[in-house]
Amino acid sequence: MKRSGYKKGLSWVVLLFSMGVIGNGFAAQEVKSGEFKSSVVELYTSEGCSSCPPADDFLSRLGKTEESAQIVPMAFHVDYWDYIGWQDPYADAKFTDRQRKVAKRNDQASIYTPEFVVDGVEARGSRQIGDRVLETQRSPAEADLTLNISDIKDGRLTATVTLDRLGYQGDEQAMLYLALVESNLSSRIKAGENSGKTLEHDYVVRYLSVPQTASQGQQHQFDLELDPQWSRESLGVSVVVRLRDSGATLQALKASL
Repeated sequence: MKRSGYKKGLSWVVLLFSMGVIGNGFAAQEVKSGEFKSSVVELYTSEGCSSCPPADDFLSRLGKTEESAQIVPMAFHVDYWDYIGWQDPYADAKFTDRQRKVAKRNDQASIYTPEFVVDGVEARGSRQIGDRVLETQRSPAEADLTLNISDIKDGRLTATVTLDRLGYQGDEQAMLYLALVESNLSSRIKAGENSGKTLEHDYVVRYLSVPQTASQGQQHQFDLELDPQWSRESLGVSVVVRLRDSGATLQALKASL
């Protein structure tokens, strides 16, 4: 665990996505990515980590600024601090494995929490996070995406992602994945390093698809069962196209349900 401070207030130029909402409380959406890249900000965190709450708060504020349309935040709760007294209800061993792969790709000596990864690269502190995000957001998109959320019924969500254009010209394979994230979560911690605290979380990854090989014109359909314990009003969908080996973002987008 490492303790870091994260500054308030971020101001970045953005490109807003378009979406349409129809009746009966169901947001049947079509979301298109923009001319410039959106930045994927991953946080590896744990409720068992005493230095994680400030980072959780930073990610929450990052995703709620007026300038956040070009930022796709995701919080991955890892399980390797569960042994010290508190089992994180959002933790998943698959997210720990994901963090290990990121660390190996970046030649890190170890994994730790809280760790921010911006567009596949480890970032330490708010200034470096901001610089990395700006660098991505100023880059022309190397892929164009359309997300259609066509149906939510009987506890299931159907989403279709179309890779309208793949402008990347390098040798690495492009990969596409979809995540469901949930916000407005709260936990009263009864043991471990954060015992007695109430922790708030946003953008917690609840579902992460297996990365799929992506090519221009290809459609990817996802038929997902929504856990009844998840609040539909607090769920969001994130889609990322990245390079398989480096993890660099080609394009990303997000939508609320």
